[in-house]
This record gives sequence, C-alpha cells and structure tokens, in this order.
Amino acid sequence: MFTLVSGKEVIPKELYVKQNKYIQKCKQDFIFEQRSEEKVSLSDDKNVPPRQFK
Repeated sequence: MFTLVSGKEVIPKELYVKQNKYIQKCKQDFIFEQRSEEKVSLSDDKNVPPRQFK
C-alpha cells in the first residue's frame, strides 16, 4: 500500500488528505466534548463556593 523511498514512507496524497481531515475532525470532536463536560461540571458546582486562588 505504501511505497518506500530511501527508507521513508511516501503516503499517497489522497490518503494523506483523508487521514488529515479525519484527525482534524477527531480533534474538533474531542475539544467539543471537553467543552461540554466543562459546562456540565460548572453547572454542577453552583452551590459550591468559588475556588479561592492563592
């Protein structure tokens, strides 16, 4: 599937672009999940006094 040129993998451009888009989508989904989790935890902590910063 991959062609080897002097010990380096040469990835076909279509596959590289596809992988790149997939990775970017995963990153976006992950960031979105983190943000929504933060929102949930913030709303859960309403009756807890704000943290004191030292």
